[in-house]
Amino acid sequence: AREKRLQAQTLVAMQRYGLAWSIDADPRTPKSARSVRTVTADAQGLRLQGKDQVEDQDDEDGAALSWAEFIKLLAEVPADHWCDLYLAAHVPKARAVERGVELGQEAATIYHALLPLYLAAVRPR
Repeated sequence: AREKRLQAQTLVAMQRYGLAWSIDADPRTPKSARSVRTVTADAQGLRLQGKDQVEDQDDEDGAALSWAEFIKLLAEVPADHWCDLYLAAHVPKARAVERGVELGQEAATIYHALLPLYLAAVRPR
């Protein structure tokens, strides 16, 4: 929440590689009974997609979201609930097959861009 440089690095990776956060606050319940929130990035910053966004926002764009608001979304998950949190890109099957082994290089490039986020997550506090 306080590391502005890490936020900027993560945002750039999200923008460059089409990555999105997926927050599934209760993955053990049936899909129809839970709300999975998706946070994407565009040139202006983070965007909250889907039904959780502000009503006056266009569905295509999503609601603007600050990093503090993103952290607040995560903090809203009750401490005794499981939460699946993914930062991922989705590739259509046809494109993945077309890319072949180059897909591995693309994945390695993305992992390298996200290395600062990983190191921040695993370093001792």
